[in-house]
Amino acid sequence: MIENIENINFGLTKLETLHLGHNKIKKINSKNFSNLENLRYLNLDNQKEPTSLIWDVDAFSDVKSLETLNLAGNRISDLNGLEELQNLKELNLSTNEISDFKNLDIVIGPLRELKILNVLNNPMLQQKNEELMIKKSLILHIENLEILNNKEIKPTERIFLKKMKRNAKNKLLKKQNSDLSELSEVSNESCGSSFGIEERGGMNGMVNGIGCALISKDEVQPHLPPYATQYRDLMMQNYAQSGKKFRNVSKAANI
Repeated sequence: MIENIENINFGLTKLETLHLGHNKIKKINSKNFSNLENLRYLNLDNQKEPTSLIWDVDAFSDVKSLETLNLAGNRISDLNGLEELQNLKELNLSTNEISDFKNLDIVIGPLRELKILNVLNNPMLQQKNEELMIKKSLILHIENLEILNNKEIKPTERIFLKKMKRNAKNKLLKKQNSDLSELSEVSNESCGSSFGIEERGGMNGMVNGIGCALISKDEVQPHLPPYATQYRDLMMQNYAQSGKKFRNVSKAANI
C-alpha cells in the first residue's frame, strides 16, 4: 500500500486519471500534485488509516483542471482548500465526519460547474429535518447541480424551491396574526382542483396549490410530487418551533 506520494508527480505532466484509493495516505502536501495540470480524475477514497485524511490548504491549487474527485470514506471533517477546484463537476464526500454544514456550504458554493455531489453518511445528515434543509440549501446554492446523494434533481423541484424561497420571506412572514390551527378552517372548496398541475398551468399551478396543501399535514395529496409534501411539512414545523403565526397561507403562497 502507498503511504507517501511526494514524488508521484514526477514526469507525469500528461496524466489525466489517477487512482490512489484504498492505500495508507495520511496527508496531501502542497506540492504533491504540482505539474499535473492535465489531471481530470482523482480517486483518494477509503485510505486505510485510523485518522482523518488531511491536506494543505493549497494542496489542490495545481490541479484546477480536475473534474472528478472521490474522497469518500476518509473520516474527513475539514474541507478547506477544495474551493480551488473551480472546474470540478463531480465530488464524492460520502462516509466522512462532516458535521458543519456551513463549512461545506462555503467550500462548495464557489464550485459553479459542480453537477454531481454525494454527502451521504455524514453526521450533519443524522436528523431527517436537517437532511431536508441541507438538500434545499444545496439545490438553491449550486445552480448546475443535477444529482445529489445519488438522486436526480428535477427541474420542477428547483423551480418550486426558488418560488418557495422568494415568497416565504415576502408574504408568509407577514401573516403572523393567527395561529397555525386556523389552517384547518380553510375550506376544501377554496382549494378545488388547485393540486392538479395540468389544470393550473404546470409548475405555477402546483405552487399555487401548495397553500392548500398546508391545510392538513397528514392528508395525502396525490397530485403533488413527494418533495412538495416534505418541504410543506418542514415549513410548518419550523413555524411551529419559532412561534411564528400566519393567517391565509393559501394566498400567501400564491405565485
